[in-house]
Amino acid sequence: MNNQTKFPNTKDINPLIPICFFCREEKNKITTVSKLEGMYKDTDTSTYAILDYEPCDRCKAIMKSNVTIVGVSETPTQNGQPPIATQSGKEYYPSGEWLLMKSEAIASTFPSMPEKEVEETISKGKLLLKSEVVIRMAKQVEAQN
Repeated sequence: MNNQTKFPNTKDINPLIPICFFCREEKNKITTVSKLEGMYKDTDTSTYAILDYEPCDRCKAIMKSNVTIVGVSETPTQNGQPPIATQSGKEYYPSGEWLLMKSEAIASTFPSMPEKEVEETISKGKLLLKSEVVIRMAKQVEAQN
């Protein structure tokens, strides 16, 4: 009996190490992609790629007790970039800016946000804001430190 594994034509398969969108570190797994979609379709020789917006295990642990505020725009940062969300027919794309906020600080930071929306934001653990707002918030936090 032959114990050799037969693989398909390797020029059609790209072994990739997924990268976490948030920390840009390896996700500690390998995936194979036969046809890269979206923003990675021209990355046929790359070994690393951001394939989704799902945080790695390390980022998940950090984000678990906080709300992740992600900067978004209505324009993709790369050709073919998939949206992180669609709302009222508009697609929103992460711009790369993000920060963490304690759940209990959401209501006081966004006093005009309805209570129900505050609760939903805390429950989801994620809030999408215009990237300019996230940049301003990060600068304010930096100035306070």
